[in-house]
Amino acid sequence: MNHSQGKAYEELAKIYNEKETAVKRWESNNQKIIGCIGYDVPIEILMAAGYFPVQITGDSKIKTPVADKYLEIAFDASVRAQFEKIVSGKYSYLDRIVISNSSDVLIRLYYYMRQMRRVEEELLPIPLYFFDIKFSQFRSSTLYNRERVQEFIEAVQCWTGKAILPDAMENAFNVCNENRKLLKQMQELRIADEPKVTGTEALTVIGASLYMPKEEHNKLMKKFLDEAQSAQTVKGTRIYVSGTAHEDTGFYELLEGCGVHIVGEDHDLGSRLFMGPEVSPAYPVESVTDFYQTRFPSIKKSHVRERVAAVVEQVKNTGAKGAIYFIRKSDDAASWDYPSLRKGLEAINVPVLLLDKQNYNLDNKEELQNKISEFITSISNQPGRE
Repeated sequence: MNHSQGKAYEELAKIYNEKETAVKRWESNNQKIIGCIGYDVPIEILMAAGYFPVQITGDSKIKTPVADKYLEIAFDASVRAQFEKIVSGKYSYLDRIVISNSSDVLIRLYYYMRQMRRVEEELLPIPLYFFDIKFSQFRSSTLYNRERVQEFIEAVQCWTGKAILPDAMENAFNVCNENRKLLKQMQELRIADEPKVTGTEALTVIGASLYMPKEEHNKLMKKFLDEAQSAQTVKGTRIYVSGTAHEDTGFYELLEGCGVHIVGEDHDLGSRLFMGPEVSPAYPVESVTDFYQTRFPSIKKSHVRERVAAVVEQVKNTGAKGAIYFIRKSDDAASWDYPSLRKGLEAINVPVLLLDKQNYNLDNKEELQNKISEFITSISNQPGRE
């Protein structure tokens, strides 16, 4: 699908496509950088302490000999690639790595990495911190999470050797609130009756925010939103994407090549990243807890009933005519809610295509194109659909 945006998008795309190179630009300014594994690390706290938080993601193009030696075979390919990049020195510039329990495999990864630091520290010299959080919507979970957030604030203050001042907390929280607000505005352009933003562009813009200071991302986002107003209208069958997270735009580009307009997704590297309540510097522990506990339900940690209700509601809001459920090989958690989710979507007349046990490197593109094209044709042939 050919669709052009302005110069702001080009800058964001450059950062997204050259992630590690982009991050090093700020390293050269003596900015202390924290690497985050998992998508539930309270970045607001890190920013308030003067850190630059960046996301550690995998790479389907690299080989993983060290990960193959140390990690279980059942570990998801993306997690293996993240581990490989860390022990190979790709992130040697990091001041510390914070791992959240966003999935069971990340909990196990933390144990492996902690043990490696004990016995082979030369392979992993970067200090680690594990941030624990419960995702169930019970008051007991809220109280537990508040304690963990308070502990995290205290730990971060120990790292820097100084207290986080109220003004710094307020500034970091305001920057994060603005960033999420701008991304929500982008999402509105994506789901409009005459959409101006493609799924690939949305994934790129969202992803770029993980590899540059939020203040800089906000500046580019404002320009991007202005330029997008005059972009050509996006054509295609409106499709919602669920399942495994996508670390690059390969699958989205494949879908768009089949005549799809991707109006939303529920994975961690898409719209879930900015969906949630504002954080308040007046009540930092409580508001950070609320954001990470109550935002859009996690595919790997939330109850199936909560997930189904949230996804069905979002599919309605986006006007999707169908949904594609993509599950990568060894990503078992992504398959847990599929039967119930399919039932819930079909109840509102939204058909679902399952793409199961997919390889990390998408080496079966022709097969996928055929399945997707058949699915889109079947939707188009139904009365009242396009």
